[in-house]
Amino acid sequence: DIVVIDASNSFGNGYLLPRGILREPLSSLKRAHLFCLTRVNRASDLRELKNQLRAINPEAPIVECIHRPCFLWRLPDGPRVEVEQLSGRKIFAFSALGNPESFEKSLVELGAELVGTMRFRDHYRYSVDDLERIVQQAQNSLAEVVVTTGKDSVNLPLNFASSIEICSLDIEIQVLKGMKYLNGAIDRL
Repeated sequence: DIVVIDASNSFGNGYLLPRGILREPLSSLKRAHLFCLTRVNRASDLRELKNQLRAINPEAPIVECIHRPCFLWRLPDGPRVEVEQLSGRKIFAFSALGNPESFEKSLVELGAELVGTMRFRDHYRYSVDDLERIVQQAQNSLAEVVVTTGKDSVNLPLNFASSIEICSLDIEIQVLKGMKYLNGAIDRL
């Protein structure tokens, strides 16, 4: 069992679904063979999280990762664009994520001026009306570019036209510590 934990919001409010974000009680972490902590750069207390995991399961190695923006895609089928193109530009962001704040912080860290956002429930499938509303709000906020996530881009309507540039931000996971443990776990699959 490889358990992936968002270090920026590790256990939410500590409750199971539907009251919280946990799918199982924390005691189930005893079954884990490896912990993969993502967004460690956004953790409020990484040391405390690691201590908590070790108290539950001292045998499981801990891998530390970050989400690293790689590039943008112009939508619906445009070219790949370097993330540096966001620097100094007015951006309107929309997403349907469990942790939209992290996506929005990534845009700001890339030098974008975030002039507005729209958040939808996780895994939302967008309609043409949704996209028209997003574009209208982006224009009202004087945005130059609308940016969403790679995950969200696959849930957009196939045929849409926009009077403003829309891009998706693709990310990759960068392992900072524990790559040998992750490779070992993958080799055993």
